[in-house]
Amino acid sequence: MATLVAANGASFSGLIEKVDGEARASYIVALSTGTDCKTENGSKAFANEREATAWIEREAMMRGFTSYSLSIKYPPNGSSAAVLDRDMAGLSHRWRL
Repeated sequence: MATLVAANGASFSGLIEKVDGEARASYIVALSTGTDCKTENGSKAFANEREATAWIEREAMMRGFTSYSLSIKYPPNGSSAAVLDRDMAGLSHRWRL
């Protein structure tokens, strides 16, 4: 199976979730051609958001994506873990959050 890439019209999106003190990163690449839809995905756990973001960025760059959506999801109920990691501030200039 060929890797889905930006040059073929595929889309890429990433998600980072803070769960139980770790950052879980995942991505999905999708390509719709008429009635057919192909997808690829991957996920991995990291110690922090910075490492998770770097992994998603590498996965996107390998497929030719220079711009993509990236969501960051924190635990509900205003947990202290819901504060954005200081290293993650300013991401909106690189990704659509």
